[in-house]
Amino acid sequence: MDSKNMTLKDALEQFEVKDNVTELELEAEFRKLAPSFLYGGYIDVDGKYRIYIRTVEFYFHAEEDSTITIKDPIVYHRNNRYVEGKVPYFPLMSFHAHLSGFDITFESEKKKYRASALIRVFEVYDEVNKRFLIYNKEKAKFVEWHKGMKYENKYKHEKIEQFTHQSTYIYDFLNGFCTNSIKWKNDRWEDRLPAGRKEILSNTRKNVYCTHSKDENNEYLIIKGKEKKSDERKWSFRREDDVIL
Repeated sequence: MDSKNMTLKDALEQFEVKDNVTELELEAEFRKLAPSFLYGGYIDVDGKYRIYIRTVEFYFHAEEDSTITIKDPIVYHRNNRYVEGKVPYFPLMSFHAHLSGFDITFESEKKKYRASALIRVFEVYDEVNKRFLIYNKEKAKFVEWHKGMKYENKYKHEKIEQFTHQSTYIYDFLNGFCTNSIKWKNDRWEDRLPAGRKEILSNTRKNVYCTHSKDENNEYLIIKGKEKKSDERKWSFRREDDVIL
């Protein structure tokens, strides 16, 4: 299929992980997926709001019975984390709410791995009133955003961009809507960019740590009470372009 005609669902259905995949190879696969999340559409909320993903973070964890060896214990939806024993696999493109916000999932029961994309940074567009919304910390709610807007208190005085950096605030926003009214909608808005899209930037994931374990095959096992170190895997991808409606 021509990549220009590929939807997010198409891209996730074509996502394949071989048994001996390396972390660098997996990073390359995530880089291929990133444009579909960042430029391929938005989350439609009851036909009234749009949520565009500005930064997407990928998470991937192979279960113990998988032939794949890559581990990512920070993953919320995996066996033996919150429920003793095994938990079922999510259907493709499920919206998964958790302590860090919302994921879009693409797990594989066949290959026994968990995979998801965290909406780390996002833009909210109010379709009814034709305006972008930004989370105001002082008011603890989403309010109208406008150019030149500044966040002011006795500690800060800075320009506010039209996107929200805190992934947990999307949970606050979506919590007021029925889950049946939250759906992905395809819209390749990058085609409306007059000069084409800018380069997608990659980085490490925010607030993701790991420790060396005694198990040499599982470097990323988190051990309570041990000194943490940052997880250096560059599974975070950010677009620089503002949304073209």
